[in-house]
Formats: sequence, structure tokens, C-alpha cells
Amino acid sequence: MPIIKCIQSEMIIYRAFHMTLKTKKNIHMKKITLLLIILFFNFYSNAQWSIINPLPQGNNLYEVFFINSNTGYTVGLSGTIIKTTNGWSSWTIQSSGSTNSLASVWFTDINNGCAVGNVGTIIKTTNGGTNWSTQTSGTTNDLYSVNFINANTGFALGGSGTIVKTTNGGISWSLLTSGISTVLSSVYFTDINNGYAVGASGVILKTTNGGTNWVSQNSGINNYLFSVNFKDVNTGYAVGSDGIILKTTNGGANWVSQTSGTSNILYSVNFADINTGYITGMNGTILKTTNGGDVWFVQASGTTYALVSVHFVNSQTGYAVGAGGIILKTTNGGGAFVKEYPLEKTAFVLYPNPAKDKINIVNKSDLQKETVVSIYNIQGKLLVSKTFQNLNIEEIDVSGLAKGVYMVKIQIEKGYAVEKLLIQ
Repeated sequence: MPIIKCIQSEMIIYRAFHMTLKTKKNIHMKKITLLLIILFFNFYSNAQWSIINPLPQGNNLYEVFFINSNTGYTVGLSGTIIKTTNGWSSWTIQSSGSTNSLASVWFTDINNGCAVGNVGTIIKTTNGGTNWSTQTSGTTNDLYSVNFINANTGFALGGSGTIVKTTNGGISWSLLTSGISTVLSSVYFTDINNGYAVGASGVILKTTNGGTNWVSQNSGINNYLFSVNFKDVNTGYAVGSDGIILKTTNGGANWVSQTSGTSNILYSVNFADINTGYITGMNGTILKTTNGGDVWFVQASGTTYALVSVHFVNSQTGYAVGAGGIILKTTNGGGAFVKEYPLEKTAFVLYPNPAKDKINIVNKSDLQKETVVSIYNIQGKLLVSKTFQNLNIEEIDVSGLAKGVYMVKIQIEKGYAVEKLLIQ
């Protein structure tokens, strides 16, 4: 997974997305560095993803992984590791013993797991993350992805075509020959022999002998691929820049582009079952399919933060993590499919702001259509909802709201606008 470097101003967060974890090696990757401007808040009234923020630690999170419905981990910037044992009702920050950024994590059971990251970092736990120990990876290249087939056999990969393998649960690692020098960003094995790696310039590699040999596959594209996921030995998906989605139904012999409906970067793909899959990406993008990828629908995430990783425990319960330490959870498969379009702020005027007892909203848009005004707190909870029609000025009583910061969403048929509101 890519590492996100953040520079925060008062109301806008600038996100520079780098394809490598170490800036000293990023000169050759400048052409694929994107500057992402993200608003602090952007809540959708139809969103079925809840923003979870019991530990506002703020570090970017790059991967989320659940062992079962209750126990999960997420890793990120500066060695961040966070664990839950009750489905994120509560969670704890663990001591990784490293300040290197961690890009990927995988557990083979409730106790044993590995995380990988900057400058060849591999750390291992045998007691559910209470303690983590540094392992010798055999490389100083950045590692972006780790995947285990069973308790003993696992793979990690990263910069300059690096692939390493363990056969003793991550205690020791040996270098494999990938045959390329291109950055590899994601690895996934369907069984002990068959595995896939994807990366820059549309690279897709396949092995049929447990990583001893890797063969390039014809992806048909030159896009950067960030994530690969398979649900059986034949059916797999890869996602990447410019909204690219690739699918194979014959074990990678052929890859076919699918229609994503977005040009946003897609960072992560995860299938809960053979038909139900999810993709997350830039600007809070969440896509869902229920027919094996033939059709993808846009879901409302309730955020414009980049969502770098998605993981589903089953077809209904899933998690997404990303920039600024954001964590999303759904327990109903993301709910209804919603696609909304932002309007120019000049379409509406909200005053007074700050307010005390009431606010007025001047509608400069289509008065013949219904206008819905919704007010949310900063946790994304809907507090007020009013529907108006054929009115220039709409007055809303806010005297019942406590002092603080709120978000006002003004929705009409052709789009919406979001304004920050201060109650004094």
C-alpha cells in the first residue's frame, strides 16, 4: 500500500500520495505522485458506513485485517498498530517497537501475525500483538504487502521487484527472484503454489510453484495497480489508478477491464464471497458489486478522506481505513447504493453563522424541486432533518443544539452542498 504524507491547514488537508514508502527513493516515482485536497468533513445522509473514532491518534492507516468478527488490526504511519477484540467497540494502540511506517499486516490465527513496512521492516507477534519482535527480512527495500497461505508459509513484496518468503511463520525470510525491478504493491496466494503480485506500470506476476519462478501476465494496461484479491483459484481482481478494475476468470491467463464509473485512484479490493466485493480509494470512494464484478455501484462513505484499505469479515460486516487515521465500519453491507454530486457553494447561502437560535438558508437553485436540509454533529450523527419546497428562504430552529461545530448538508434533486456551522 502507498504511504500518505500529510500537511494540515485550518480547513483543508493536502494529501500527497507516494507510490513508495521512503522519500529518498521517490525521485523516479514523481510522475505518479498525486496531490489530494480533502475537506475536513463531508457527511452523507444516506451513508451506511459509520465513522469510528474512539482513538483519534491521527496517523494515516494503510491496511486493516480481521482474524474473525471481533478481532482485528490496522497498521500505519510511524509504526502505528491498533487492535480491537470486540469489533471496534473499543481498541488499543499497541507498541510495535518500530518507528518505521507499516504498510501491511496479516494474521494466521489469534496469536500469530506479521506486519511489513519501510526499509525492509518485518515485525512478528506470537501473542496477539502484546509483543512484536523485529525479524531479518534480507532486504532494505520498502515492503508494501504481506500474505500468508498457512501458519508457516508467507510472502512479502515491495520496491525494486523485491519478493521475500518464509516457511517458518515469519521467523526467517529468504529472497526470491521476481525477474523485474518494478515496484510491487500487493501479493495474494490462492494456495501453497499459486500466487499473484501486482504493481507499477500494470505489472502482474504469477507463480505456480510457490514463488520459485514468477511469470509476467498480460494486464493490457499501463496503470499502477495497488491491490489484488482472489476468491478461488480462477477468479481474481486487481485495482489501481484512474479507476481501473481488472478481472480474471481463468487464473490470470486473461485480464479484462471492468467499468468502475470513477476516475479516482482505487487502492484496495476485497471480496467477502464469490459474488460480493468492495473497493476503496481516493476521495472516500467505496464501490460494491453483488454479481462478481459485472456491475459496480458507488456507495456513500460519508467522508472525502482517502480510504487505503478495505476488509470484510462477511458479506455484511466490513471495515475501511485511511488518511488521518479514519476508520469506517458497516454492518449491513454498506446499505443502499447512493451516488451524489456536489453543487457550487454559491447555490445556497447559510446565515447567521455562527448562530444561536435559528439559521436561514437562501436557496438560489431550483425552487420547484424539494430541498432537504440535514444537520450532523462531527461524529456524523444526524440531528436535524427538514424538508422544504418552493421557498427562497428556509428557517430552521437550532436552539436545541449544544454549542459546537456541526455540518449542514443541503440536498436537492441534482446535488448537494455542505457547510460548516458553529453554534454559540
